[in-house]
Amino acid sequence: MSRTSLTFPRSSRIAAATDRATDDRVREIFLRTMGRKLRDEETEVAVDFLNSQGDQADAYRSLLWSLLVTNEFMFSH
Repeated sequence: MSRTSLTFPRSSRIAAATDRATDDRVREIFLRTMGRKLRDEETEVAVDFLNSQGDQADAYRSLLWSLLVTNEFMFSH
């Protein structure tokens, strides 16, 4: 098991759930992290980012990190 899998085990499981659509997986990460539903524009940006990356597990970890360092997360959670 990689170090990043230990850091974000849930993001690794979500990334591995290839039977689910990317936008569904993005919605789950966003809801679990931010505690709210995504806006359409946020969904589009996140899905475009994930689709542009080669290593999906790493891309999902990057998405999660990007949510954790937002002002919204830091000041609301």
